[in-house]
Amino acid sequence: MPVDSTRVLYELDDHFNKDPNIDEYDLIPFIETQDEKHLLVENHKLAINASIVPTFYIFIYKLLLEIPRPFQAGHSLLSDNELKAVSYSRAVILVNPETATAWNIRKELVVTNELCAKEDLLFSKLILTKHPKSPETWVHRRWLLKNLYLDTSPKHVESDVILDEFTVCTMAADKYPSNYSAWSHRLWVLNSLVNDRKDEVLQKELLNSKTWINRHISDHSGLHYRGILIQFHIRKRHPNWLEVLLQEASLVEELIDHYPCHEALWYYRRLIVYLLFKNAGSMDNSLLKSWAVQSRHKTTVIDQFDNADQSCKDQSSCQADTFEKSCGLKTTINVRSMNTVLENQNPIAHCIVDYNVRLFQLEMNIMILKELKKTR
Repeated sequence: MPVDSTRVLYELDDHFNKDPNIDEYDLIPFIETQDEKHLLVENHKLAINASIVPTFYIFIYKLLLEIPRPFQAGHSLLSDNELKAVSYSRAVILVNPETATAWNIRKELVVTNELCAKEDLLFSKLILTKHPKSPETWVHRRWLLKNLYLDTSPKHVESDVILDEFTVCTMAADKYPSNYSAWSHRLWVLNSLVNDRKDEVLQKELLNSKTWINRHISDHSGLHYRGILIQFHIRKRHPNWLEVLLQEASLVEELIDHYPCHEALWYYRRLIVYLLFKNAGSMDNSLLKSWAVQSRHKTTVIDQFDNADQSCKDQSSCQADTFEKSCGLKTTINVRSMNTVLENQNPIAHCIVDYNVRLFQLEMNIMILKELKKTR
């Protein structure tokens, strides 16, 4: 049955006019009926008939390219061309959010004050419910935030704005595993928009990301984001930076004990051990030993500390020595993880863990040798 694209466009505009709070949409197969409806809205959710998409997209994209530009600023009411630009660009993006031309037209409308930037933020949020990893959508969202808060004169960003951005990032990361686009945007928000009470926000983000990685143990991007948060703490030398780092070492130890076959955890563990090594010279050995006592592998760790040579001549040697102790701890954890897999008699999992153990130990030995070489 031929598709009346003009009618579909009219229906789409009508639905958005009647319900501007549409917050989710999807392309789904429709059952053919006599009334030939191609769109449906229920409880602020929009459904689009997937079968009409190819024909409708070609039709509406051609119309979008035919609109005269540039747009004129300063009108109290939108001109006919500007109304068409808003309508056509919305329709194109709903079908294909990677159409950069449509997003750029909307940027022009925002710059000329013909389209509200905050309304376009809501629209980009709607697009992310269907396409949570869309690079063009995330780029446009950052552009809107810069336009609102950063470009002219730096403005105070309300906490509600920050919270909404974090919520959008969490939603997108939930919908698409290892969504680096969402986590990169979250990091940009933390670096660019959070000015007041940054330490407080950082603490909340550490708690939120801990909940996240406990529910998404294979999410490389989420673990990478948490690793950056840990490094923020260390770099700024917060009063509790050492406590945070040691707690993180305990957390990753516990996660690998429970899930030894997830490589994302092994990569994250390497980062934490690297941070322990890099900052060994700044650490209080009494705190390290106190943490070791609380570890499930405390016998091995305490022996490492008690038998260690305390007569290091310079800071570099101390770092290497402290790291050897840490490496002893980590090797013990690795062996335990491997034994857990062997007990489960899972040969594939055994290969994964064995590979990661050997790679981990090789990387640690290389790091120690490099540090010792500096002292000669």
